[in-house]
Amino acid sequence: MQYEPGLSRIELIELATKSYFGSVDAKNLEATLDCFHDEALLCTQTSFDRHAGKEEIRRMFVDF
Repeated sequence: MQYEPGLSRIELIELATKSYFGSVDAKNLEATLDCFHDEALLCTQTSFDRHAGKEEIRRMFVDF
């Protein structure tokens, strides 16, 4: 389900570029997961795999 963001455009850009990708690059799993809502849905564009919720997203990163 999609919903209206509670963040401004600038805050969304900061979240994506610094918080999310910065944490992924640093291999900081907990900080990466902090970027997701508890019920987030992540779709891997290259394989079209869907991961629903933080626990499935955690499993994807651990397996990766």
